[in-house]
Amino acid sequence: MELFNLYFGKEFPRNGFNSVKVGPFQINVKAEYSSLVDHLPMPDIITIPFDGEWKASPGKKGNWIATADCCVGCDAEPSILALHPINDNGVWDLCQILTFLNGRNVSSVSSDVRKTPDTFGSRACIDMEILRAAAVMWASRQSFIDRKLVYSLLLYNQAFSCKDINLQAGIINPAFNGVYDDWLRTTKRGKNAGDEISKSHFSNLEDLTKEEKDQTKIAVSKLVDSFCDIEKNKRESLKALLRSKIEGGLLGPVNLIYAMLVSESIIPKDSGEEILNRIKFINAVRNKFVHSGHPPEFAKNPLLSVEFSIFIIGRLIPDIIQMYLGKVAGFTESSVGSLSQFKHDISEYFLRGIYGGFKVEEESYSDKVNAILSGD
Repeated sequence: MELFNLYFGKEFPRNGFNSVKVGPFQINVKAEYSSLVDHLPMPDIITIPFDGEWKASPGKKGNWIATADCCVGCDAEPSILALHPINDNGVWDLCQILTFLNGRNVSSVSSDVRKTPDTFGSRACIDMEILRAAAVMWASRQSFIDRKLVYSLLLYNQAFSCKDINLQAGIINPAFNGVYDDWLRTTKRGKNAGDEISKSHFSNLEDLTKEEKDQTKIAVSKLVDSFCDIEKNKRESLKALLRSKIEGGLLGPVNLIYAMLVSESIIPKDSGEEILNRIKFINAVRNKFVHSGHPPEFAKNPLLSVEFSIFIIGRLIPDIIQMYLGKVAGFTESSVGSLSQFKHDISEYFLRGIYGGFKVEEESYSDKVNAILSGD
């Protein structure tokens, strides 16, 4: 079997990185890789050197090119990163893992009609070490199942293939919801030992206790029952609605996303109003795209409303998802897969409104990139 569109960098990887066992698979980079790589599609690459002068390397189209050979051993297993196990010796899982790590669609067939080779996301690891990172992630597959994160992984991989922002929002939002739900389960509201975070992360965000909720429900029900002018069936419906609201607690998505970012060391726990406003706008973007299909107005710079929403859906939220899933996969800042754990760009955005050295709240990123690519 061959693997298509798998990118290891511009040169043939050195010893220790060009032939690696990933689960039941022995994967070998093709000996002629250095000549094959020129035929792979490449994204536009923007670099910002220390002198501050932006430089661009225009991308190029390419084809499905086989860059590695893959042999499956007698210890092959079904794929499990799906709704139901797939009896394919693990090929589906391998391609999903490599796609997540490479930030480009990786396939075991040369004409995959479901996707194209020339759409790109963020890399989760250094190009050369992708096979070693894949071995680590393969060993963590069960964690994705146990924590109900399989669909967050699959949706994340699918999202960067969408060139329409509405479609991308429809895919990336449930992927983020899966991450968000897992965080809730494994922190304050969860029971998983070892993942608890300090209660101080929830300073000024204390929810009602179960006893307080129960007492409030009783008091509210009695109050509604006293409304004699309202028909009984309407009173019962109203009581059910209010009990549901009380059970949901005081903490809304903005509060809990704030707490999640604190617990992941992206923002400090004493973050001010400016950071909270950025979180509020992220939540507004998510809600607007889901319910109406168009972005909210960005009050700071209304002319950037569309582009800024695209940044949030197409870059910021996927980066948070990648970081979280990378941690579940077993990556750290000092291991293979380290790129997924670098939080600097995410933190810089929440702290200062800067991403990748660019003031995304003040200037048009696409205008600047297009000007550089065109030589203006």
